[in-house]
Amino acid sequence: MLQQSQGQWKCYYRAVDKYGHVIDCFSVTAVMKKRLAPSLSRL
Repeated sequence: MLQQSQGQWKCYYRAVDKYGHVIDCFSVTAVMKKRLAPSLSRL
């Protein structure tokens, strides 16, 4: 299942965000979570 999901996302997010977290083939939900709760990302 992981391989299929990666194919769908096509690694749209492959870089380092301002928090210093490496974004590589992450789902859009993960990115939205960080944007909704940046304080939680710092933890």
